[in-house]
Amino acid sequence: MSIPRKIYQVIGAVAAPLAWPFFILHNRGRRRIRERYGYWKGVPDGIVWLHGASLGEVQGIKPLIAALDCVPLLLSATSPTALEQEALTVPLKRLLPFDSAKCVRRALSTFTPKAFIFAETELWPTLLVELSARNVPIHLVNGRISDYTVSRYKLIRRLIAEVLSKISSYSVISEGDKERFVSLGAAADRIRVTGHMKYDTSPSVHSVDDRSALFELLCLDATNPVLVLGSIRPDEEQIWFSAIKRARTAGCKFSVIVAPRHAEKFEYFAKAMRSLGEFQRYSHGLVGEGDTILLDTFGMLERIYSIASVAFIGATLVNIGGHNPLEAAAYGAQVVVGPHIKNIREIVAEMRSCAGVRCITTEQCAFDILMEMVKNPEATRKVGVQGQSVWKAHRGATARVLEHLELNGFRK
Repeated sequence: MSIPRKIYQVIGAVAAPLAWPFFILHNRGRRRIRERYGYWKGVPDGIVWLHGASLGEVQGIKPLIAALDCVPLLLSATSPTALEQEALTVPLKRLLPFDSAKCVRRALSTFTPKAFIFAETELWPTLLVELSARNVPIHLVNGRISDYTVSRYKLIRRLIAEVLSKISSYSVISEGDKERFVSLGAAADRIRVTGHMKYDTSPSVHSVDDRSALFELLCLDATNPVLVLGSIRPDEEQIWFSAIKRARTAGCKFSVIVAPRHAEKFEYFAKAMRSLGEFQRYSHGLVGEGDTILLDTFGMLERIYSIASVAFIGATLVNIGGHNPLEAAAYGAQVVVGPHIKNIREIVAEMRSCAGVRCITTEQCAFDILMEMVKNPEATRKVGVQGQSVWKAHRGATARVLEHLELNGFRK
């Protein structure tokens, strides 16, 4: 064992028990907390283990989950919210253990997976080393790594190179990601640029009748344009709600659907939405026609994008980094993002290159977009169609990932 890994293991051994009171003090932290310490039961040997850190990463491997529908699967995440999506078809789910030898070994003492497939940049050294020691093939999918992350990892390059050597195959998003992984010590011949499976999605709403049914379900006037604030985070509403009030005061008629990212923020947004006047909460039942809805449920946002004229992608007006813009672009909605796009930088750059996305930083920018949506719908639609072309170009990533997995002995 290398000295950097010994140091890392000592840190993990100390941090895991110290984390207990911090998790216990929060509702979200208490959920499934025993699983974080490796108390797993009921996981059979020979299962394929998939892992995505949080909601976004799990959404990104949903096409792979669908493609492996005949294979026994275990899904893990670091976030309870990611495991509790209604749309997930994986019955066996667990929270990832803390990356300490004791917690990881406790979980692995009950089963040995056939393969471990993890998403994006979840490089947990102890977990990957323990899996490798048990001869479990390890595969990275939707691999991405930023320049900032590379610079941090280079400070512990010896440990990272040791971990990367355990990975059997890398399916990465772009050539830039491939170069960055190689710079950290990954073997170039194990890496294939496949694109991101998150963007290889088929819309679930297919027809005009399906869209009409959604308008009816939501009690919205189908003749009015719709603004969807998707996966919105606290503080992002300040710009949008101010712009919405200005636009409505100016006589503009449009509907607004507010979809918070996390369930624990439903009440926060319910309180904030009082400034918009009357609104309805989806979970309380929609009665009569309105024009403002709080979508306080999960599993519906992708369908809701099908009726959007404009779709704001949350976590971009606050310094988080953004969510998948192509989920909305697939339907031809005009996609709007803020300046904080570190998680979606490459895809936004592609959309910008064909004028398929709008970027905002101020309330005035948001107001201008709303005015155009109402007064010049063809201009709004043109941006949406151009953004949709980027989604079309990314289709097929899942097939490329599966091919790369097969070439690297995934089913052996």
